[in-house]
Amino acid sequence: MAHRRNRRAKSRTAGRATGVVLISAIYFCSGACSLIDQVVWARLLKLVLGNTVYASSIVVSVFMAGLALGALIMGRFADRIKHRLRLYAMLELCATVAAVLMPAALRMADSLYRWYFVTSDASPGALLALQVAVSALLLLVPTMLMGSTLPLLGRYVTAMENQVGHKVGRLYAVNMLGAAVGCLLAGLVFIRLAGVMGTLYVAAGLNLFVAAAAWWLSRFHDAPAKAVEPAPAVAALTPSRAPRRVYVLMAAFFASGLISIGLELIWMRSIVVPLGGFTYVFSAVLTVYLLGNVIGAAIGSRLAHRVASPAVVFGVSFGLLGIMAAFYIPCFRGWFMLLQNTPSIVDAFARAVTQESLRKGLLPIIHSLALFMLPSIAMGVGFPLALQAWAHVRHSVGRTTGVVYGVNTLGAVVGGLVTGFVLIPMLGVQRSTLVLGLAGLWLGGLLIRVFYTGPARLLRIGAPAAVVLASLAAVYVPADLFRRTLADTYGGEILEVREGVSATVAVVRHPDGALGMVIDNIEMAGDGIHRSAQQTLGHLPVLLHGDARQVLTFGFGCGETTRCLAQHGLEQLDCVEIAPEVTQMALKYFGHINLGGDLASRVRMIHMDGKNYLHLTDRRYDVIINDSNVHSTADSAPLFTREHFKTALERLNNGGLFITKVHLRGYPRSHLHSILGTFMEVFPHVTVWFPVHRPFVFCYLVGSREPQLFSPARIDAELAKHDVKTCIDYLHMASSQDVLSWYIGDKSDFARYIGDYVANSDDRPFIEFNLDADNLEIPDYFP
Repeated sequence: MAHRRNRRAKSRTAGRATGVVLISAIYFCSGACSLIDQVVWARLLKLVLGNTVYASSIVVSVFMAGLALGALIMGRFADRIKHRLRLYAMLELCATVAAVLMPAALRMADSLYRWYFVTSDASPGALLALQVAVSALLLLVPTMLMGSTLPLLGRYVTAMENQVGHKVGRLYAVNMLGAAVGCLLAGLVFIRLAGVMGTLYVAAGLNLFVAAAAWWLSRFHDAPAKAVEPAPAVAALTPSRAPRRVYVLMAAFFASGLISIGLELIWMRSIVVPLGGFTYVFSAVLTVYLLGNVIGAAIGSRLAHRVASPAVVFGVSFGLLGIMAAFYIPCFRGWFMLLQNTPSIVDAFARAVTQESLRKGLLPIIHSLALFMLPSIAMGVGFPLALQAWAHVRHSVGRTTGVVYGVNTLGAVVGGLVTGFVLIPMLGVQRSTLVLGLAGLWLGGLLIRVFYTGPARLLRIGAPAAVVLASLAAVYVPADLFRRTLADTYGGEILEVREGVSATVAVVRHPDGALGMVIDNIEMAGDGIHRSAQQTLGHLPVLLHGDARQVLTFGFGCGETTRCLAQHGLEQLDCVEIAPEVTQMALKYFGHINLGGDLASRVRMIHMDGKNYLHLTDRRYDVIINDSNVHSTADSAPLFTREHFKTALERLNNGGLFITKVHLRGYPRSHLHSILGTFMEVFPHVTVWFPVHRPFVFCYLVGSREPQLFSPARIDAELAKHDVKTCIDYLHMASSQDVLSWYIGDKSDFARYIGDYVANSDDRPFIEFNLDADNLEIPDYFP
């Protein structure tokens, strides 16, 4: 009998071990689904909230808040639930349904926004407040369902309190690994091949598989809850004897999440300077961030059940993260200076990878591995150790997991908001990293002091001395290193840098004395050759229209385009600019070519996303101008989609014109074909223009509902106006003959030229995700 009982016990143990392995595989898939959903929701919210930092921040913050609330709520009940796998399967099923219904819910909310914006003439700020509130409520449901799964499964995989850090930490690492894989696939594969909605359905299908697999496993491995076995020798750590330790641990959990997400946002902002604001760059940063957390969590889970004081090791990892954060900008600058001045492994890789598109996608990953992997590992190490440290205080596995995960994630919510909307605008990137780094360093030192039980001399002298020395070294790092990096990148003297909520804006003086305005790594405007595009957009559409009264332009730049437009005697001139910092810097440094102090009286400035404004407003215009420089960045690409062109066509008055410039230098032919083809799909009549008198890197597409008929007499009459003459000199346009000489062709001409193309749309954002790196120059387009 005893032999049979032992055999049955071994069989149950082996069965449970198999169940844990299978659950880990399922949770890996669940992590991939969660990140894919987050990527898709971020793109959908940008269509509703506009392509602003607010849209990204709302997704990240609400995603984290939902995870936190779900974990805290489930943590209260996980220890008492009988059939955990069955409940987990139901939660995954509900999360799938909520994720699939999200696009329909956002469309319904969009109708509310349009009604509110039109009927109440709401300010952009009031509209944003409504959009944020509604979007947060919609996202909260699926994210709470996702967050409730970790305490539930954490309670399933371990019934022993002294193993919670090891086993739940390992489960967390597996989930994060799935998230890293999901992020990489969503950013580089799925959206390119299946579109945004197709990617959502792929994630939903995988989530259904996860729910079905968990339900099936519950039939064999879903054992009833057992009493938690307490960890040995924890009496000295109970709150009644050491309440200070409870508060310090809670503060550390919260600060860990805050600092981790804060650093991630800073990395995103800083990497734009050398690499550009492209989608695959952001995907690389996020993937490495998640992968580093995976490695760190795996290390931490092994340490959690081997060290005597996990809280001390948590403090050490926290302090190391603080040091790496405080010295991030010196390392960032040193890395890119090294690459500029010496042969490197990156150069060797670039030579070894012969496929240009593969190199284009993988190079950001190499940079991210070099800059972000070690601090990401330090972030990941802390979570399993924090779990084990808290388990020595609160003796319940499910509640331990819920509290640690919940408080840590709430810290991430606050970190995303504080870093994006307070620290960076007020302190800039370099000082923000210093503040976060010092906070981590000192809190890590506090953890060590409170929980360390070794030799007293080492505690009293060694740890504080190390923290103080590291802090002094970080504080004495030159405060202008990030500014110097900008100067190295932009190739000129930096007059001023303004880091705002939406963009980093710099004014550069080039060696020839010309001023340039640089926005997130791209020189968008200036008083040199950029005047060709600025004056073209300020004059060409009005001259071609012949009787324009209401004009809308997207993008302020240095302000010369609005100045040129204002000279034509318009009744209404609206300018939509997403970043107030751009307008402020333009008025300060480019007053000699913009309206200066007359701007407020002659132009209605609207600080919001241009695509979002055009979608929401009921105003109609004679001319709509799309002044977007680089069509493939994450910020500008939405202005070249089929949906945006359709909205512009609907907002045109009879005889109205929509004009957009298209970059020709350094971009593949497939981009031009996609934009041209999409443009011609939407606009019944299209003409293409090129400024032969002042050639620059742009051609201009003009679309309309009616046939485009141009009157030389009206053009000459407009050019004869004194105010127009004073601000068109750079283009050398003196007559209608000069203007009409810019004509290249119409729709029928370019339909033969482009042949097959891939349309660019919100669902299939081809030019944003296209890795074709066969870049051409102007002669390749116009030989």
